[in-house]
Amino acid sequence: MQRRKCALVTGSTSGIGLAIAAELASRGTNLVLNGFGEADEIEALRARIAKTHGVDVLYDSVDMRPASPRPWRWKWQRSASRPIPSAPAMC
Repeated sequence: MQRRKCALVTGSTSGIGLAIAAELASRGTNLVLNGFGEADEIEALRARIAKTHGVDVLYDSVDMRPASPRPWRWKWQRSASRPIPSAPAMC
């Protein structure tokens, strides 16, 4: 079985993040949606994207905002070239 690409899209429950997620899904990329909103609306959105594009779509409500932007940016820059160690099986 060939694995598809997978993307975690922050802010993907509305606006630009949602547009990016929809574009990635249209290209066959599995998604992990992340953002704020009403649970029933997010579930409907998740199901619609999955059905429309035939991809796996998960939702995670974790707050991705850094407590302090500067240390987070430094950590990201240090680790950007390394793969994520625990990617979901769908990726």
